[in-house]
Amino acid sequence: MSAFSSYHEERRRLISNIQEEMFALLTDCNVNGLVQIYEKYSKLFGLTEFDDKLLKPVMYRIGDLWQQGQLDIATEHASTNTAIGLIRIINERITISARNTASTIAKKIASQ
Repeated sequence: MSAFSSYHEERRRLISNIQEEMFALLTDCNVNGLVQIYEKYSKLFGLTEFDDKLLKPVMYRIGDLWQQGQLDIATEHASTNTAIGLIRIINERITISARNTASTIAKKIASQ
């Protein structure tokens, strides 16, 4: 096995493990745990990767399990509301970060 394919296999396992952890946190309505995962993962791979590789697949899984009758409606709704809460927190952090960046740039321009 080449180093390239070994890296991709390791990354695939990491993503799968994090998806399982996120599934448990969503169904337990643990927003704080989800925020911790977001912070760690997005620093390494970015927001788009977090959304595409983690949040979306886990939410699709929750929807599929509900549709198949393997997850009750209350858990599906609670999980969805928890995901919405996570997205709100992420959006707030992005907004604050953008404001801080803009303020820093404006101060640098003003001081020149």
